[in-house]
Amino acid sequence: MSLPTTFAALTTATGQQLDNNFSALGALTPIPCSVSGTNSITMITALNTPSVPSYANYAVFSGVAAATNTGGTTVTVNSLSALTVYKDTVAGPVALSGGEIVAGNVLYLIYDSALNTGAGGFHLNSQPTNFVYPVGGSSSRVAGSSAGSVLTAAWTANELVAEITLGGLAVKGAGLSLVFNGGIAGANGMDTGSMPASSQLAIYAIYNPTTGNWATLGYTAGSSVVSTLYPGTHLPSGYTYSTLLWVGVTTASSQLPAFVQRANRVYVGPTIVLSAAASALNTYASLSLAAVVPYSAAATWGTMAGTSLSATQLAVAASNTGQAAQYMVGASAGVTLDGFANAGQFTDLPLVTPQTIWWKSANTLQNNDIAIGGYSF
Repeated sequence: MSLPTTFAALTTATGQQLDNNFSALGALTPIPCSVSGTNSITMITALNTPSVPSYANYAVFSGVAAATNTGGTTVTVNSLSALTVYKDTVAGPVALSGGEIVAGNVLYLIYDSALNTGAGGFHLNSQPTNFVYPVGGSSSRVAGSSAGSVLTAAWTANELVAEITLGGLAVKGAGLSLVFNGGIAGANGMDTGSMPASSQLAIYAIYNPTTGNWATLGYTAGSSVVSTLYPGTHLPSGYTYSTLLWVGVTTASSQLPAFVQRANRVYVGPTIVLSAAASALNTYASLSLAAVVPYSAAATWGTMAGTSLSATQLAVAASNTGQAAQYMVGASAGVTLDGFANAGQFTDLPLVTPQTIWWKSANTLQNNDIAIGGYSF
């Protein structure tokens, strides 16, 4: 590579030729800047650096970020126009969504006149090393539990992936140990207020990019499908990333139920949700699971059984038309175990209607029990 003027071959030279060479060298050098702002960033070029009368293609501007961005971001160099900042992805440049620029980290921008349909913009050429592009909510070997009728629970995870917005930049945490206490508000407690009674509660893992700390946060979800990311407005100060960790139904005394969790599967002590005889032969009736299974559950499993010594014929299904039906047929029994004469398991029954399954029997005289053993979300 050579500069515009090679002086060795000249017998005379001009100051303009020397200036041209200095300009060419300046264009090759990242221009150091002071940085201020969060989502509307201003970069002021340092003293004794090349002048920037206008944006030039592939010019590089660098500095140290003053704040962590929380959404789409623009940058103004000196008094030039504000331009959108993009992150480079496998699908091409995408506007920032939050968390890609982190306070105290190097900010390195490259101007590109083709961005923003020809209006120009900046490529972000720096990002934290633990920030990645996997799917938010991804996890590896999550394990959790609560003793039940308490306000506390704990989890471990080989790895969790959290985001600020779905489809945005994500952060991974490894070797995590997390705790929750529903008796407090803030990090490792409820987002606001106290735990609800007999209602759906979601617990999120949250991340503070400034401190690098992970924590948990409870959210009263009511009768709605909870989102992968924390949907409320009460994230503790500094925490911007989140991912769903657990969802369940609180007790009537506003405490956590007893559970063991592996990945997205939550196991509860068998809880009887039906103890009755069928009102009609071979006719599906709805059965509410709201006392045990949260509104956001995707599937459930458990036990169906007859409680007398006579033959038992039972079915459970995802709808009154028999979708995903599972059957238990047992002959007359001579003895009972835990009150059951005939019993069978149903597994991974999809919840087409939230917190509801359907059941039927070929016997209207026998009492039947259905017990829930857990759910997935």
